[in-house]
Amino acid sequence: MEENEQRRTAKELFERAEGISRLIRRVHETLKLPNLTEAQTRDIELIPQRIASSMKAIREAALVEGNSIQEQKLVASIERLQEEIAKANGILDELFGVIGQSELPDSTPSA
Repeated sequence: MEENEQRRTAKELFERAEGISRLIRRVHETLKLPNLTEAQTRDIELIPQRIASSMKAIREAALVEGNSIQEQKLVASIERLQEEIAKANGILDELFGVIGQSELPDSTPSA
């Protein structure tokens, strides 16, 4: 992977890390809400598992060097992580719309 590509990838990962941090806080606060149904609670509890799965794919792709296919997998895994973060924020935003409460602090627009 070229040096410029490595820098861009590292920057993207740091940006995703910030999004994950905000998302974790939102998940934690959401699970404290009264009147969550069992299905809503289950959906919220699955969010960290999906994020962890995406992070694992990134780690696996990053461990293999010099292979353009692996570099493509790394980029695809980072994009998948971004999609999972956006999807999770969308789930939480929708949940707050149904419950009729405002969004939690640190809510970010879905990417």
